[in-house]
Amino acid sequence: MLSVLFVERNRVSTIEELYLIGVVSLFLASKYVDYDSLNIDIIVTKLAHNRFNASEIRAKEFEVLSTLEYSIDSSTTYEFIQMLFLDFFAGHLGEIDEEDLKTLEEVLQLSIYFGVMCCYDYNMLKYK
Repeated sequence: MLSVLFVERNRVSTIEELYLIGVVSLFLASKYVDYDSLNIDIIVTKLAHNRFNASEIRAKEFEVLSTLEYSIDSSTTYEFIQMLFLDFFAGHLGEIDEEDLKTLEEVLQLSIYFGVMCCYDYNMLKYK
């Protein structure tokens, strides 16, 4: 029998449950960050080593997201700028020549620089 790790709000958590939460956290991270996220079969076999089935993982995923009130999005200025430029590049593939690419790279770097500089000015924080 697995030992109890901690008791909080009359809830007992075991090593097994914490392992499941870790698996679910990595699954959510993959969905959130990866362009081609891991599918549930890979999660069950490679990450969870068949200790949990797909329905257990999905149920715990729902519980974690519900507990967080689905508030997992916290993009940064850097991420916003990167996605803006990636969207632009994806929409204009084949239309951008070498000179335009160099100019866009400079604009990207300048945008990141201004984003960083805004972090140093307390008054700019109101524009989250």
